[in-house]
Amino acid sequence: MSRANAIPLLFCVALPLMSACAPGASSGLAQVMRGDHEMVECLVLSGMNAGHLDMLSRSACYASTGIETGAPLTGAYPRDPAIAARPAPRVGGAKVDAPADTRRTGAPAATGGRQIAIEIPASIATDVVETTIEGRVRGTMSIAQLEVDGTPADVGPNGRFSATVHTPIGRTIVPVVAVDRQGARATAVVEINRRQPATGVPRNDLPPLVPPSVAVRPNPNRVAVIVGVSRYGYMPEAEFADRDANAFRDFATVTLGIAEDRILLLTNDAATRTEVMLALRSWLAAHSEPDTSEVFVFFAGHGIASNDGEALHLLLADTSPSLLEQTAIAEGTLVREIQSHQPRSITLFIDACFSGVGRDGEVLVETARGIRPTAKPRSYGGNVRIFAAAQNDQIALGARSVGHGLFSYFLMRGLAGASDADRNGTVTWSELERYVVDAVSRTAAARNVQQRPFAQIRTPDEPVAGLR
Repeated sequence: MSRANAIPLLFCVALPLMSACAPGASSGLAQVMRGDHEMVECLVLSGMNAGHLDMLSRSACYASTGIETGAPLTGAYPRDPAIAARPAPRVGGAKVDAPADTRRTGAPAATGGRQIAIEIPASIATDVVETTIEGRVRGTMSIAQLEVDGTPADVGPNGRFSATVHTPIGRTIVPVVAVDRQGARATAVVEINRRQPATGVPRNDLPPLVPPSVAVRPNPNRVAVIVGVSRYGYMPEAEFADRDANAFRDFATVTLGIAEDRILLLTNDAATRTEVMLALRSWLAAHSEPDTSEVFVFFAGHGIASNDGEALHLLLADTSPSLLEQTAIAEGTLVREIQSHQPRSITLFIDACFSGVGRDGEVLVETARGIRPTAKPRSYGGNVRIFAAAQNDQIALGARSVGHGLFSYFLMRGLAGASDADRNGTVTWSELERYVVDAVSRTAAARNVQQRPFAQIRTPDEPVAGLR
């Protein structure tokens, strides 16, 4: 029997019953168990399938009938207290996302001493388009017909049956109707809840960040200053920035070959403007050689542009929005301080944005007119490389599933070998740039955010990290 043919067959029984749904009708229509299935009673009594649910009026059905919402119905119209008091049997073996004690049975239909009972899950939670309903039907007479959502289903040994129904996203009510060879009828319902799939990137989409187990040979010419500020005295937190800095310290040793005694790490309360300036002037002077040293600076935290857009400020633990020029460090100032030591090269890894918005979207500093300042494009000398988390008017996201900034995460994965496109054991600057820009952009886009890392790299074929 097709679904189209099933509706008239059941509707011939429903016509006298639907009149009872009108105001003023008798309330003794059917045995109903507890629950909340809204318009199920009128649905199954009318012989309609789940696709017709929106056609019915809940208020019209329940205004005066006194029917309790929920539970499967029976074809035995008078209420039978003995049957109502009988506990629903628990039947295992159904492949459903519901505990056994939530299984439900239609109260047996009793006609001339004959009874029918349908045992099915009360509810099913699913993530798929097609859902299988498994159950059992029992009766004192053999079952002539079983329909699930208006479609005939085969009944096997011991009354067991299985049927697959289409389940759109959201809540679907599926009626199950059994009729024996003498015409006795019982009806039960299953509530199927299909969860909406997660949009964008799932929470656990990113693998953990783990440094390579084997470090490259130390490079005595390399030195690093690493700064990470999550906790600010006068501004919102920069989520995971200190974790980014702590992790990068390990990656700097293992992948960049920087000796531990040539790395200075400053995080949170230790990362004040004074301490960072001392690192740039005094510590670097003691740990670098003119024309030989390769200086790496990693910064994770907040950033903001000056009101005129000329300066890009890196915000430190003690930075005050009202004293921005005096308590932050401009990126240009950072570069000039390092250039004073005349190193062979300078590399800046900046996991901060300069749009005035933090990693969680919170505005850091508002101008008097409530407009966030916009930074102008930056450009430095030929020996300066910059790899930054985002363009100047974009935000830099955090990835909570791994507890890191999105840019920092993919930067470190790239240094660890994920960017080694030709698998030759060496990561070049061009390979690192392509990998990080693509990975960050795609991951941010999946979260409905535009974030495209900024890169100024003039030596694309030069190795940056070794893997052996």
